[in-house]
Amino acid sequence: MTRTRLHLLLAAIALSFSGAAMAQWQWLDDNGNKVYSDRAPSPSVPANRILKQPGGAAPASFAVPVDDAAEAAAIDASPAQMQAAESAPVPTPAPDPQQLQEAEQAKAEAAAAAAEAAEIERKNAAIRKTNCESAQRRLTQLEPGRRLSTVNAKGETVFMDDATRATERQRAQEMARNNC
Repeated sequence: MTRTRLHLLLAAIALSFSGAAMAQWQWLDDNGNKVYSDRAPSPSVPANRILKQPGGAAPASFAVPVDDAAEAAAIDASPAQMQAAESAPVPTPAPDPQQLQEAEQAKAEAAAAAAEAAEIERKNAAIRKTNCESAQRRLTQLEPGRRLSTVNAKGETVFMDDATRATERQRAQEMARNNC
């Protein structure tokens, strides 16, 4: 039961972080094709062609008022400059406080599940130890040469025959194998 909960919790956490890996920018290129990217389009893409940007905010305007064509050409960056700008590190946004809280809660739940599993394992080890000691005592009692008696359904004392002793000895050996 707890394993299932843990697996579901881990799956929910993994799915909650998948949104950050998706493409966040969407714009139309010169041919009218949609382009998806995790990086902003080049400044030469007009603002009216940017369809989507991170955070769902309205597309930022890259338009710069210029007086003549010479200045407009100077503003457009060369491909080498654009490539250098794209390879520059992009600052990552600060993590969402709600996601941090969910991650901390998931970590606490995982720690609680691990502690519970350790407690169950400790109890099982104690039970196995008790069963082992009991099986060893029973094997000692069932050694050949000792006379063993039991009480039957009528309340009479009956001595154990060799076949019953062998059956009981096999049962005690199996218990010792499983618990020792």
